[in-house]
Amino acid sequence: MTHLRQLMLDELQRRNYSPSTVRCYIHAVTDFSKYFHRSPERLGPSHIREYQVHLFRDRKLSPGTIQSRCTALRFLFVKTLRRPYLLDEIPFPKRPRKLPTVLSPEEVARLIDSARNLMHRTMLMTLYATGLRRTCSVTPRALMVCETRMWRWTTFTPPHHAANAARCGLFLLRRVHFRDECLNVHWFETLAEAKQLIEAWRQEYNDSRSHRALEDRTPSEFASQYAASRVLTET
Repeated sequence: MTHLRQLMLDELQRRNYSPSTVRCYIHAVTDFSKYFHRSPERLGPSHIREYQVHLFRDRKLSPGTIQSRCTALRFLFVKTLRRPYLLDEIPFPKRPRKLPTVLSPEEVARLIDSARNLMHRTMLMTLYATGLRRTCSVTPRALMVCETRMWRWTTFTPPHHAANAARCGLFLLRRVHFRDECLNVHWFETLAEAKQLIEAWRQEYNDSRSHRALEDRTPSEFASQYAASRVLTET
């Protein structure tokens, strides 16, 4: 192991970076060094510029991947080699912003009905009701199975802000309220009971309860007023 590699590892460990982040940073710096066949200590702004162009033009990497490479190079030159003046020489590429795909109520119903068993159906209903990412359905942190009863949820990834969700036509539920007022109160012995209780809570949350984030309006009122304002704007 070279002195520079050990120095960078020490700086990463001092900041308690995760093992996956450490591996990504070391891989990015190693690739940068191999491209020029010399130590990064002997490389400067012109080499950084050439390497970034190479990633875009020759290797055709995505902006997100190149941004992670740039983050690693910034850490190398600024934190490890103590060259803060090179920060402006390592710009982040602009990443295109994509509009989310919003499913219609009929499409959501077909998706939930396609579940083959109670476990999968309950997971789909919970993901849709709380606005969680699909990756939460396959990670241990998303939910926990109780062997003696049925389901018991633990930690969740926070959903999007209620106002942003309403602008997209979705009424995403706040995880704390949903967990404390529904999941921690009821045990779902059957699918019909789970569907009935979750739907009742969802309707009350969206149609009857006002929210400070929506200026003391219900999500239904906010969505209706937002849709009306868009119609006036387009006309």
